[in-house]
Amino acid sequence: ILMTCVNTFENLDEELKVSSQLYDRRLAFCRECDHLISGMCRICGCFVEMRAVMKKNNCPGIPKKW
Repeated sequence: ILMTCVNTFENLDEELKVSSQLYDRRLAFCRECDHLISGMCRICGCFVEMRAVMKKNNCPGIPKKW
């Protein structure tokens, strides 16, 4: 599954993705979050690696962490 995600990220239009630095910062917030379990957000059910890569997305938490 991870390789499928990596391939999906690479195939996304660059205009839709955040920079690799911002992606890493977003995931750092997720890794510290109490709502993360096995790579999944318990608030919205997403896989955080997929959510964090897209510019249009934000943290579903209240308050939002990113």
